[in-house]
Amino acid sequence: MVTVVAQGDPGPSGQYRTQMRDSQVDSIYNMIKQRNGIFFIDVQVGTDDIRNFVPRFEDILKRPDVHFAVDPEFYMRGGVKPAPRSGR
Repeated sequence: MVTVVAQGDPGPSGQYRTQMRDSQVDSIYNMIKQRNGIFFIDVQVGTDDIRNFVPRFEDILKRPDVHFAVDPEFYMRGGVKPAPRSGR
């Protein structure tokens, strides 16, 4: 699940990304768990810092069936903004 999605505009955070609600993350995780699947928390940080997201997912990442992924092509640095259709 792409839990943090890069956006072409800065949005309320000013970081060119949006975040899925915790309730959405929990709902998808529960669905995958019922099917004995593996859940990937995927992050596209935009212009934010990856270290700002790890604490948010700390509890769920302690579960053995949950993994963390980062889409490096959406890790924008040096003032570079994602393309207008990023993350979609």
